[in-house]
Amino acid sequence: MRAAKSVFDCNKLGEIVFATPELGRWSTVGGLGVMVDELATGLVKLGQQVTVISPYYERNRKGQTGYLASDPAGIRCTGNIRVTVQNQQVQLGVHEGYERGVRVVFLHNGEVFPAPYQSNGAGHVVFQLAVFNKACLEYCCHRQIQPSVCVTNDWFTGLMAGYVKNGDFGNYFQGSQFLHICHNLQETYEGRIHPGGGDGDLNRVHGLPREWFSDHGSMINPSKCALLQSDQWATVSKSYKQELLESSSLRHLLHAKPNAFAFPNGVPIGDRVKKLDAAAPDHLTAKKRIQMKYFNYKELDDSIPLFAFVGRVTAQKGVHLILDCAEGLIERSG
Repeated sequence: MRAAKSVFDCNKLGEIVFATPELGRWSTVGGLGVMVDELATGLVKLGQQVTVISPYYERNRKGQTGYLASDPAGIRCTGNIRVTVQNQQVQLGVHEGYERGVRVVFLHNGEVFPAPYQSNGAGHVVFQLAVFNKACLEYCCHRQIQPSVCVTNDWFTGLMAGYVKNGDFGNYFQGSQFLHICHNLQETYEGRIHPGGGDGDLNRVHGLPREWFSDHGSMINPSKCALLQSDQWATVSKSYKQELLESSSLRHLLHAKPNAFAFPNGVPIGDRVKKLDAAAPDHLTAKKRIQMKYFNYKELDDSIPLFAFVGRVTAQKGVHLILDCAEGLIERSG
């Protein structure tokens, strides 16, 4: 037993802190929120200590407010923290709880975080980033957490490593490594921010060196900052890693860290099968539920073909392929 415990303890990394703009059932918009939720849970099952920090949006994707109050995880307000951005103090409520062994932390300020990925122009986006990234680090200081690894996810968390490397938090995180996960690094998903004519110099808002964000012009790219200042980067599959190294507009920064990590997204098959069986244990029951929910059928009509698509309505997910073939299918089937 002593030998087993010794091996187990040696393999513990120390506390791992994730920062993410979306998470699980609370604020997932795309695959990022699902992946972070399941990765954090998987690490806990392996014996690691994990904290995940995300915004508590004023309204969730369903337009609901106060949605944490009735959450089964028992998430409760535990106090406030403050960060300084653009010479003003911003207060955020801290809401904490545990979900499947993961400490989940939500930071609330309704004006700064009205809804996932909602903003009021370039200035507000940069202000959001500065507040959230500083607040994640401030929470760790407030709770006396010194992470072994800080895992930042996509462009919304791209400033965290920068604030540490810039000395904004002194030596507190000197023992922490920063890993940035690129869930999607296509140019339209890098988080590029283009200040308007009346925005002026938005560098005064984030307070970090200008060259960390863009090689020229006024464009602000938080993904560039993340890749420059993080110790390592990772992505969601080996094939996507190779694609990024070959074609990403930031490939020169990706190549600068030769030991990047890539692993296919994992799916907790057992849990998924249980959920599917509880909702619809067979094909016809599933078809009936979809017809009733989305087409106002009273009962199953198996004579009508049904095609279902699960995903975001964007060209990247192949929606245009459905549109291209739909008319032909309708004509052929009558």
